[in-house]
Amino acid sequence: MSVISSAVLKRRLFETPDERQRLYVVPILDLEGQIRVGQGAIDVRLGTEFIFTRRVQLSHIDPYSGAPEERAQHLKQYQEKIVIGLGSRMILHPQQFAIGGTLEYFRLPLDLAGMVVGRSSWGRLGLVIAMATMVHPGYTGVITLELQNLGDAPIALYPGARIGQIVFYEATGNEGIEFKDLHRGAKYVGAISAGFSRISEDAERERILRFSQHYREASRFLR
Repeated sequence: MSVISSAVLKRRLFETPDERQRLYVVPILDLEGQIRVGQGAIDVRLGTEFIFTRRVQLSHIDPYSGAPEERAQHLKQYQEKIVIGLGSRMILHPQQFAIGGTLEYFRLPLDLAGMVVGRSSWGRLGLVIAMATMVHPGYTGVITLELQNLGDAPIALYPGARIGQIVFYEATGNEGIEFKDLHRGAKYVGAISAGFSRISEDAERERILRFSQHYREASRFLR
């Protein structure tokens, strides 16, 4: 698995006529600053929308309790979205968690995958920007940033500031796949801002219950 160089990234952005191989990233506010010579990554900036967890008088978060529509409503009690304009700042307190997104909107070609990496300058202040770091081939949308302050002092975050990097790698085996095939059933494809958790749409709970029922019925015959 080889890292794509800055020279190849620029060709993929501006000189590739094949739609299946072209990389889209908009906006790029500082081309030379965000795709530096000799580096295999594109710097990304912090977007303007954030999702915070509310401190509510409920015992716990349960994404699998009740019917699907009840689950979604349950999760909304814990989260709220706020907008912080460019030029303003957002304070992330110690141990506080927030979901953000990149200012840039991406469309990866089918032969590239990405990995989100935090900037060391922010990491030295205690900021972690991504726990879910994989960006799949063909992904379209802003990239989610899971922000957490692991330090002991509040950190001021500024929308528009360079917050991390996307490192790109070659991905093989997708020659016969179309973009529509990759996007079918994907929850967060096409996102234009940080999105609420959609884990309530998972069918895992129902599958587990069905398996448990079949297991109990089968166990009666084995006694």
